[in-house]
Amino acid sequence: MTKAQRYFMEIKDKRVAFIGTGVSHLELIKLFLSKGIRCVVCDKKTEDEFNELIYEELSAKGCEFSLGEHYLDIIFNCDIVFRTPGKKSRRCHYIRNGNFL
Repeated sequence: MTKAQRYFMEIKDKRVAFIGTGVSHLELIKLFLSKGIRCVVCDKKTEDEFNELIYEELSAKGCEFSLGEHYLDIIFNCDIVFRTPGKKSRRCHYIRNGNFL
């Protein structure tokens, strides 16, 4: 068994969120769906703004969607989260000795 096969076996029962469906994620989402992994696409676009062809294709393969203003709320119900490289993160807070910096 290859490392890739082992990885997909280990996450078979996980729910995986993908923040954004840009160039770096679309093919990855399709791969995960083909392996039977539960995927959730998270995007700030509303359903009306989202690419209809991509929405239909991924939906037909069993993908879930979290779209619109609160699109990130669902990531707390996912086991793995992939963030698109182009997505800017908010300012990070680090904890040192129990204090936020």
